[in-house]
Amino acid sequence: MAKCYLCQKDNIPFMGGFTMNGIPGKICNTCREEYLKIASSKSDGKYFSDILNSTKNHPATDTLIKIIQDANGEINKEIDSLPVSTTDFLDGYSIIEYKNVVTGISVFGTAIFHEFEAKLTDSLGLTSLSAETKISAAKTAALYQLKRDAYLQSCNAVIGVSMNFAPLNGSMIGVLASGTAVVTSKNAEQ
Repeated sequence: MAKCYLCQKDNIPFMGGFTMNGIPGKICNTCREEYLKIASSKSDGKYFSDILNSTKNHPATDTLIKIIQDANGEINKEIDSLPVSTTDFLDGYSIIEYKNVVTGISVFGTAIFHEFEAKLTDSLGLTSLSAETKISAAKTAALYQLKRDAYLQSCNAVIGVSMNFAPLNGSMIGVLASGTAVVTSKNAEQ
């Protein structure tokens, strides 16, 4: 038996499992059926949202977020449009209610080749586009999770946002975004 890439349950028979386009690992029959429902617009992605919410350190976080985004095109637009600020206020808005601290976490690998490339480009005074692309994607994923966390708490903004980058084991880097989820209202024009 092997683990399903998406739900992480030990439920894929030795010769079973499905490889779906866009999913970089084998998945179980349940995840396959739910994924096909999304493809035919018959699911809101709740099944995958529940998997994502079960742990912050899910190895398939980025893939799950993409699946949920596909399932919830309109909800995704609302989440993406949530304003975030590094300050404790938003120009033009009044804060009505402070809710909880929200976080977004993304982990990415640099791989040995990327480390070699980064050392080479650093010694030559150049820029590593592949490293920049990975860091940018990880930052975007962490901010999306932060906004999603606020959205699920019925908030419409996040203030006091900070981003932290931390080396993990070997060639892994973690990106953590955190802030305070708030409910705001737009100030009347003066």
